[in-house]
Amino acid sequence: MEFSNHLVVYTLVVGIYYYFRRFQAAQAQQLAVAELQARLAQAQLENLRLQIQPHFLFNTLNTISSVMYEDVKAADEMITQLSDLLRLTLRASQSHEIRLAEEVEIARLYLHLMQRRYEEKLRVRYSVATDLADSLVPQLVLQPLLENSLRHGMKPGEAAMELSVAAYRENGSLILRVSDNGCGFPNGDAAAALGRGLGLVNIRNRLAQLYGNEQGLFLIGNAADGGAEITLRVPFRKAAAC
Repeated sequence: MEFSNHLVVYTLVVGIYYYFRRFQAAQAQQLAVAELQARLAQAQLENLRLQIQPHFLFNTLNTISSVMYEDVKAADEMITQLSDLLRLTLRASQSHEIRLAEEVEIARLYLHLMQRRYEEKLRVRYSVATDLADSLVPQLVLQPLLENSLRHGMKPGEAAMELSVAAYRENGSLILRVSDNGCGFPNGDAAAALGRGLGLVNIRNRLAQLYGNEQGLFLIGNAADGGAEITLRVPFRKAAAC
């Protein structure tokens, strides 16, 4: 009787120990997989960030080059502005997110360069609440949107383009919107715009990497009164105080 009781207890203890070891091994494997996925996501995000910086620089240099032989003084001033722009961009290059105030300043410097090129054909309007200055946004997220509007939305002839940059808070999200009164997406096919270059696809992928498909929203389309409109939604978070 004692032997049978001991055998039952022994079997029970061995079974519990075996189950516990299996549980520990499964947890360790899940943790290793999660860490690997996090490292892969970080590597992919870093690659996306590094893609956009030289792309932005080359396109800006091409803009200066197009002015160089027409107006040397203007080109020289644009190089100085580019220097200021690069200084601000490099200062924030160690982080995937920066303060909205810094991102808007990068956009302003970029658009100053573009206004020297297009002169009276480009007007810019900002609608950004001052209390959103410390909210976090992906670095260099506005410039590709502005570049897309200028490259594909500018109408031929003397008609001026008006670019609008807006930021506002909606519930727990920060909404960024870039719109123009230009050509819009041909035949209303906004999805085709994703195949036109690096910028828009890069932004969509960066939002997915940073916030997930549910938290980061990327919408492109034609505005009701003409022109193109691109809207981003990211979680509203403020930068940590220094």
